Amino acid sequence: MNENNNIVLNKKRKFNSFFDFGLFSEGIRQLRVAGFVSFLLINIIAVLIPLGQFVSVISTRKYAFDYDYSEGLFRDDLFKYTVEFPGDFIYMYLIFIIVAPLLTLVLFSFLNKRKTCDYYHAFPQKRSCIFISYTTAVLAWIFMITFGTALISSLVYLCLTPYIFISYGMLIKFTFSIFICALLVVSAVAFACSITGNLFSNIVTSLLILFFPRLLIFVITACVTQSYPLFVYGKLLPVFDATTNLLLASIFDARDAFYSLTSIGYTVLLLIAYFALACLCFVKRRSESAGYSANNRALQFIFRLCAGLPLSLIVVAAFYNMIIDSYTPDLEELFLIFVLEIICIVIMLLYELLSTRKLKYVLRSLITIPVFFIAQIVILFVAIGLFFAEFNYSPKAEHIDYIVIEDDDYDLDYYTATLGTLKIRNDEINEIVARSLDNTLQYYYKRLAGDEHISHSPNRVTLGIKSGLTVKYRSFYMSDVDYKRYNTLLTESEEISAIYSSLPEFDPLKMDIYGRDIDDEATRKVYDSLRSEIATLEPGEWLRIFNNQEFSFYIRLNAWVNNMDTYTWLPITGATPKTLMMYMNYSNDHIRQYYGFFNSLKNAVNKLNQIENSEPFEVDSYMAWFNESMSIEARLFSDDYSYYETYSYWDATDNVEYAKVYKEFYEAILKSSETPIDSLSKDGYVLIAYSIYNDSFYTDCEGYAYIPKELFEKMEEIKAAEDIYTKEYYDDLYY
Repeated sequence: MNENNNIVLNKKRKFNSFFDFGLFSEGIRQLRVAGFVSFLLINIIAVLIPLGQFVSVISTRKYAFDYDYSEGLFRDDLFKYTVEFPGDFIYMYLIFIIVAPLLTLVLFSFLNKRKTCDYYHAFPQKRSCIFISYTTAVLAWIFMITFGTALISSLVYLCLTPYIFISYGMLIKFTFSIFICALLVVSAVAFACSITGNLFSNIVTSLLILFFPRLLIFVITACVTQSYPLFVYGKLLPVFDATTNLLLASIFDARDAFYSLTSIGYTVLLLIAYFALACLCFVKRRSESAGYSANNRALQFIFRLCAGLPLSLIVVAAFYNMIIDSYTPDLEELFLIFVLEIICIVIMLLYELLSTRKLKYVLRSLITIPVFFIAQIVILFVAIGLFFAEFNYSPKAEHIDYIVIEDDDYDLDYYTATLGTLKIRNDEINEIVARSLDNTLQYYYKRLAGDEHISHSPNRVTLGIKSGLTVKYRSFYMSDVDYKRYNTLLTESEEISAIYSSLPEFDPLKMDIYGRDIDDEATRKVYDSLRSEIATLEPGEWLRIFNNQEFSFYIRLNAWVNNMDTYTWLPITGATPKTLMMYMNYSNDHIRQYYGFFNSLKNAVNKLNQIENSEPFEVDSYMAWFNESMSIEARLFSDDYSYYETYSYWDATDNVEYAKVYKEFYEAILKSSETPIDSLSKDGYVLIAYSIYNDSFYTDCEGYAYIPKELFEKMEEIKAAEDIYTKEYYDDLYY
């Protein structure tokens, strides 16, 4: 029994040497004011933003219906507001920009004063226990603020579901990424507090730790990738990509990185490294460092040097371009470089003065200047070396494992984004890629040698090439023959054909679907029908239809694919007849439900019939009523029902016989609207799309109806006659 008690006590002692709940509670208490104020302010914003979106939707609806043009807008722009990430949650950036560093600086401020530092170091707990317990207190507040804000925001959006669409799956991922960014900032600031001894040094060093390494990498890789269009920006090496670091991704507006497992994983590893270094430095830190700019002179030298280097990277980039482009600067450019160097030196000396507050240390710090110039030279040679190492990459065909299609277009569709995940293995494609890349390199070699008259093929492709440990992305030219064969091989590929022969099953966490003139539920059914019919098409048929941009019927699919937002317009044509008829019938139902022009049309026809049947026939009244009733725009379809082939416009008329034909046309529309469209072709009838309006009512929302062919031919004759009359009228007027 005593042995078991000893085991329990030993476990408690080990745990207490690692984490102390009393210190954790004290940390929570010390941060209560800053924590609660931060939570309150951010959540006020979290409530006001969706309420503002709600008011915007209500106002838009009211304005649209008041003026009867709502049908002319996309439903996603009118009836529901779609929450965008990170745009509509940009306020959560405050958590890692302001809240995280503020809480960390407040809790670790005791390190900046000798008395409080001695007091904490006198605690019986190990220093590692103090650091972990206090850091955990900061993380607890960050957790409550981050996920509490997400929860409150979700509840508000849940109450506004009929007016606002939000993907809760994306919200969860986004919130988790924000929390990871905040943890990274906490670790970096704690690291800075552990190696410096005053508030100014705390802040400057925190910024250097968080941003200078990435800024250095960014400048070097930007120099290389901007040298020639051979390189793909952001794709030089995976670890060098600015979006790999979530914190940097937020600055560069790389929203896709917030959902990338690679970016999240890298950031987690980085924050763990910072946390470990912070804990180690905290344990080794002496109380005597409190109040000083750094724990020792070596660290102060590094901080001083790093303070001046960021601006000097402009000079490094300038010299890099001079060397790579064999460019000789003029006197004005050299003077600007000289001025920048002077400013950088002043920044270093100014940092020394502000951090130490002693002029004699500024004079001693002049020794940093030669090292400063050496550091710039080293960075320059690293950039040049990286350029030539990457520039000479030209694998043989047999060494290529696979290729990946890369599309640098920001507005990707579902299929293009899906292709980016496909590893294409084809020996003939590998030969084309290897040959084309080598030819492109030869072109650039001649450019480097000064040949300005050499030309290249206009066919440019951007691919990822896997021939070693990593995938290298290159943008290069293909000859006309190779380009044609390359596209043929891609089209014939079973993997690519499989992608272009289907649509994904609807996932509400990753997808939205919008249809013009039909509501959300109907659009979902149309999508499911289209998905089913596409599966029955011949191989390559859907790809042909999709690539033909001339179509009049479509629904829009917004999907999250391969860590990217995609926007895809899906055509609905005669190749998918069931879906097309479903779309037409839902559109007819929609205008019947939301718009009153069927009733207006019936009233106009009834009134015209009354006048026509009166004794005597009141011609003036008849024409007056006709000119105030509906006019119509009608469209015929192409043979495959993919787009409108002709466009006809029939206006009010002063001819009684014409007006009677128009009235018959209106009656035919009313009759057709009573039954659903169940066939795309009907003997003796013509299928049309129509829009109706008069001076007080306008709709661009389309209905679909069968009109007797004989009646339609009469309408065409009238239209031709009126066109001739109109032309003669304007010819007489102007000529």
